[in-house]
Amino acid sequence: MFRLRSRKETAVVGLLRDVPPGRVYVDCSSCKRSGRYSVASLRERFGPDTSTLDILRTLTASCRYQRPPGSPPARKYEHLCLAAITLPPPRRPDIPVPPGVPYTIEVWTETGGGIEAQLAVIYPIDMARVAFRVACELWPKHEVTLGGIGAGSWRSENGRTRPAARQPPIRRPDRQAINDEGEGGEGGAHGGRLAAGIVASRQKDGAGEHAIGEAQDPLDGPMP
Repeated sequence: MFRLRSRKETAVVGLLRDVPPGRVYVDCSSCKRSGRYSVASLRERFGPDTSTLDILRTLTASCRYQRPPGSPPARKYEHLCLAAITLPPPRRPDIPVPPGVPYTIEVWTETGGGIEAQLAVIYPIDMARVAFRVACELWPKHEVTLGGIGAGSWRSENGRTRPAARQPPIRRPDRQAINDEGEGGEGGAHGGRLAAGIVASRQKDGAGEHAIGEAQDPLDGPMP
């Protein structure tokens, strides 16, 4: 029994001329033997029109578990030749792209919870804008966005396109300032609540520093 595989475990049977340059691995788990060959040396030895299955059968001819073609099926406990040939992966062509940065067109769900699909990645900004307008017509009920470095962020809303509004950052209250005013006397968490009451009392009464004596803890009630 023979097995042909590539680096991605894809069974491929073809001619040696179709194999890309690289290393060919032949391993047999039954006899624990292995071999490494270059595609160039195999072409010189067997010729480019030889099939990879014939090459595997020739390279493993000395395996004692190998069965010739047309032999009867093996018995239940009989050992078999488990030789396999691993071919180099196919070479991917390097496709040139225009200079610059890509622009992405994405369509969002109707509820706005997330991206439903990424429609295209286009390099020229002029082509990206044309594709963006077409996407807005095909998905009129969805929000379509166009984003990329140098293009800003454009989105569609009810059939119109507009730049995406940038939300201002949400700032939290200055906890350090509140804690500093709440130190002394009670301290800790109670001092922080007292300071919050002082700030609220100052804003309400507008009486200046004398409002400190009239401050109330918003959680514990009137101070003694």
